Amino acid sequence: MLRSMKSSKKNKVYFLIVLIVVLTLGYRFVYVPVKIKYCLLKLYEASTIYPFDEEPRFGYPGVCEYLYKIGKPATPALVHLLRLQHPYLREFAVRGLGYSRDKSVAEILLLALRDPQYQAIRTTAHGALATLTDYDYSRDPILYVDDRLILINYRTKGKEWERVVKMWEEWWERNKESYPPQRYPLIYGISQPPKPNPRPIGFSLPRGN
Repeated sequence: MLRSMKSSKKNKVYFLIVLIVVLTLGYRFVYVPVKIKYCLLKLYEASTIYPFDEEPRFGYPGVCEYLYKIGKPATPALVHLLRLQHPYLREFAVRGLGYSRDKSVAEILLLALRDPQYQAIRTTAHGALATLTDYDYSRDPILYVDDRLILINYRTKGKEWERVVKMWEEWWERNKESYPPQRYPLIYGISQPPKPNPRPIGFSLPRGN
């Protein structure tokens, strides 16, 4: 009788362990990829509905928040969003790459500092690099003019913005050996990506090289 009770307890423990493992793997390798693809489809849809000078609203905040929270697994989707022309979605993607903590995207964010169209994306890339690298740029002497720290925001342009870009490029030269190689399709003229399908139903997420 005692042996039977002990055996029953062991079986319950094993069952719980197996159940936890199955649920964890299911969440990571089934639910998360499906949810990311759903978020990507919603953002593609938003890019075709809203004009470039209007921030998407319908379902947009919730989708963004989810991709921010999920971290590194969302990196391929965020890189994919950089192929869009909609500035708000590209700005969101750049910010999300900073939150991803995926250090292999540092080179992409450096390229985004020179986005050819929108200062908001360039400024967001600066913030994303600071988040990703934990670099205290306020101590960097390049950002000081007459002992005054440059104010970095969406209005920072011209020579002051060139100082910001120079600071990050010099930082990269000092630290790039400690960062993993770039694993995703490059953008901003280095490798031209294909144009996105305006009705992207059933597309597959990009994979690292």
